[in-house]
Amino acid sequence: MKFSMLLYGFYILLRFTSWKHASFRNRVKELDFSMVIRTADGKRARSYSSAGGKNLI
Repeated sequence: MKFSMLLYGFYILLRFTSWKHASFRNRVKELDFSMVIRTADGKRARSYSSAGGKNLI
């Protein structure tokens, strides 16, 4: 449960940073990325992806 909340907080932080700082928003627009953060045992995970600065999920 704690790890899930930490990953959700990271999601909120990414969204807030891309909204607040134009330089970060422009850098995200330049990159298409996808990342997955998961526990060592593979029970919990969250994926983040962006394509052209949209859908930072």
